[in-house]
Amino acid sequence: MNFGVDNSKLTAFSNNFNATKSDLEGIIIDYTDYKNQPNYLVSDAIEFAGVYDTTQDKVVLLAGLSYAYSWIDVKWTNKVSSPARFTLQSITACNLPKSLAIESRAGTTAGVYPPVTTEITGTCSVGSNSADAGLNSNSTYTFYMPENLRGVGCGKSFQEKNLNAYGSKADGKAPALGGDGKPESGGDLSKCTYIDLVGSYWYNYSTSAPDATNPISVRYRLYLGGNLVNDYNVRRGYHYTITVQISGANSGDVRVIITNGNVVVFDKVETIDKVVDF
Repeated sequence: MNFGVDNSKLTAFSNNFNATKSDLEGIIIDYTDYKNQPNYLVSDAIEFAGVYDTTQDKVVLLAGLSYAYSWIDVKWTNKVSSPARFTLQSITACNLPKSLAIESRAGTTAGVYPPVTTEITGTCSVGSNSADAGLNSNSTYTFYMPENLRGVGCGKSFQEKNLNAYGSKADGKAPALGGDGKPESGGDLSKCTYIDLVGSYWYNYSTSAPDATNPISVRYRLYLGGNLVNDYNVRRGYHYTITVQISGANSGDVRVIITNGNVVVFDKVETIDKVVDF
């Protein structure tokens, strides 16, 4: 596996006759090349007991390999009907970890990971097209990222997943609910990975008079994780397919933000499918 510059970290490990498993688990590299699929494959620990056999000159071990990163596909479909019009200009992934470990959680067994929140500042332009037509509908845009395990919140709906108060606490646990059913304190989405879809929406558009009306600028935000309700864990070894259908602009929904002061909702959002890929 190509892990580290010229395998330097693994080479140093293999040359250390006193190296331990924790030394291997602690190997971490910088990672910010989110658009290009890395060639990082790992296996679980394999226990092997040596056997003295003069008839054999080698040992054959079978190891199942999995990705040491998360694979994210974003699929979007334009369902806006005439006379309205929508174009999508960009898809951006935010709050991406900037380091990748050889072992999940770098060998730790509990809590959020990465533990140092200053490492979760990476961004990736997943797709961008400033032309009038924008990004093609029914297309897939892909990026790859190190795992970001932020825990589970207390939300019970897609709307609540985007609310800071309903997010997971700094320790990855869900905030307690008060007698009114609302979170008491502690929710924080500041290091949870999300994607922003930014575009333009016309309430009434005519191809014969394209400049007759001006569009509003909209931003749709989706927090990633194991579900669309309260899970903020983006796990390595998983292939996430996120399908977004945009069909209208309405007011009064906190799931998204419109940059010019209006408010927009998703009229339909597909369930996230997780696939463990080997």
